[in-house]
Amino acid sequence: MKKVLVVGATNLDIIARLSHSVIPRDSNPANISTSWGGVGHNIALNLAHLGMDVHFLTAVSTDVLGASLKAYFAKEEVNIGRAVETTRSTGVYFCLISPEGKMEVAAVDTQTIEALTKEEIAKRQDYLNAFDYLVLDANLNEEAIGEIFSRSKAKIIVEATSGEKVKKFIPFLSKIYMLKCNILEAEQLTGIKEKPVKQAGKLLSFGIEEAVITQGAGPVIYTIANKIMQKEIPKAPSIIEETGAGDAFTAGLVYGKAAGLETEKTIALAVRLAQHTLSQPGAVVPLGSKDEFLGGIR
Repeated sequence: MKKVLVVGATNLDIIARLSHSVIPRDSNPANISTSWGGVGHNIALNLAHLGMDVHFLTAVSTDVLGASLKAYFAKEEVNIGRAVETTRSTGVYFCLISPEGKMEVAAVDTQTIEALTKEEIAKRQDYLNAFDYLVLDANLNEEAIGEIFSRSKAKIIVEATSGEKVKKFIPFLSKIYMLKCNILEAEQLTGIKEKPVKQAGKLLSFGIEEAVITQGAGPVIYTIANKIMQKEIPKAPSIIEETGAGDAFTAGLVYGKAAGLETEKTIALAVRLAQHTLSQPGAVVPLGSKDEFLGGIR
């Protein structure tokens, strides 16, 4: 198994599941839950729950929530030994979920991850180079991203995160080993709308080695040795919640690469993880679920 370092954000997720369609400018009854989340966190936790020895470079606040977060990572056996400590408040992600499981609106405060500066990255160059793969989420600031690309010798996998945030990677596209994005995020990078096969070709022309484009329930577009392929998606179970499905998909890609799986099997694993996440509350697959998800794939 190759060594993996995830670099990205952790925040407190506050999820409000509405009991009826949202009523603007009014108090809406909801079932509200809290858990730890963030794109980098979700990817790292999914990998850990699949049995991988995963390291996570993030920023942790010195506030009360930060102390709780450290204990949580220790319990989950995710190594955050080189995390940056900051007096910035712990980040918070708030999301309203419709009764149908669709995201109505979300708001996020990611100030904590701003403490992971280019200077802090530079201090950790030896650490970065101890891994075969680095996984970056686009909540990192552009200076930190640039520092990682200039210092790391690892293969870099990028989770696009959002159409706006992925633009931070435009100066570094030729240095990306794998980019995972959805069709809207791919549009932001390529200028091509609603044509994922052409988007994939354009991404390859930028120098990206491998591209994976998701389309919700539509086929996954992916590349192998500059060939553009697609995989039909099995019908998903009933959707309970969309939050975290994309992060679970990315975790599947990372696990497949680290384990040396063939690309087709890696895509199949990613789809399984994402569909499981869609069918339950929360953004992470269960602990010890490796055999369940890898059955019939290895």
